[in-house]
Amino acid sequence: MDRRQLEEEIGASPVELQVKLRRLASIGQIRNIGTPGHPEWSWLLGDIDAEFDNPPLLYATLVAPEAVAGSCTMPTFVFKANDDAVSHCSCVDQPAMSSGQLDCPWCGCGWLISCSHCQRAFTYAVVRETDVPLIELRRREVAAYGLRSHTEQDYEPWVSWMTEALEPFQIGDIVVYLDGHYLPVGAKDSRFLGYYATHEFEVLPHALARKDPGALFRALGGKAYWLDRARQRFN
Repeated sequence: MDRRQLEEEIGASPVELQVKLRRLASIGQIRNIGTPGHPEWSWLLGDIDAEFDNPPLLYATLVAPEAVAGSCTMPTFVFKANDDAVSHCSCVDQPAMSSGQLDCPWCGCGWLISCSHCQRAFTYAVVRETDVPLIELRRREVAAYGLRSHTEQDYEPWVSWMTEALEPFQIGDIVVYLDGHYLPVGAKDSRFLGYYATHEFEVLPHALARKDPGALFRALGGKAYWLDRARQRFN
């Protein structure tokens, strides 16, 4: 059984399993998982016991997919929520694309979300479970970008990043994108370092845009806003 067959059988990619199982291990929820006779799958957890303070408790060698098939939850991802505020996308319930942010975040690539179907932008996404493994969503995304040099190994860091980025959210949460971060639309007193600049908002412009769509353009659509904060970041 190769990696793709494994992810099809359990509904998750190996790296998603690693992230989930390591998280369970870190809070002491894994003791022993395994089915003797399949040591070829031990790489999934590797030296997990060396990363934590209590190796006997956290020992977990995954040696067959059926060992965790019943305990794995469906992965979560972001889907288009609605057409409120700024939306150039007419699709319904389509998965988003992850950040395709360029060096001109003021154009919208730094504060809007793109649709995986039409590649047009919208403002609000909803966190939902999906029966499509994240690694397959990444394959589709890479194909949509026209990138031909990526390998399966290139996808795995993205899966880890996306899994961890969405971990704080509950199913049904409305999220927005800003400069490399997914944030709850209702976030207060947000201060963080983004891909391009530093940001500080008492209320996110995306939240204000629910009543005043122009708030997004006024706050984030100007080149000066980004350049000023980029200087703060790199100086």
